[in-house]
Amino acid sequence: MTDAFDEDGRLKWFTINFYRGEENLFHSGHYGTEPVIYLKTEEEVRDLEEWSKKYPVITRVDIYKNEETQA
Repeated sequence: MTDAFDEDGRLKWFTINFYRGEENLFHSGHYGTEPVIYLKTEEEVRDLEEWSKKYPVITRVDIYKNEETQA
C-alpha cells in the first residue's frame, strides 16, 4: 500500500477487524462510518437498536440476517 495517506498525512482509509478466536465480532473500514457488528440473537439485535437511540450521531442501524448465525 503506497497511497494510504492524504497530503496532510491523514489516513485515507483503513480496515479494522476484531476477532475472538475464529469468530468475527466487529468490522469497520474505509472512514469508519459504516461499522459491522456481528450479533447472534434477536435479543442482541434489539439491545443494539435501543443502545443506538442514545447517540444522535448514529443516524441509522441496518440489520442483515446471516444464515450462518441466529440473528
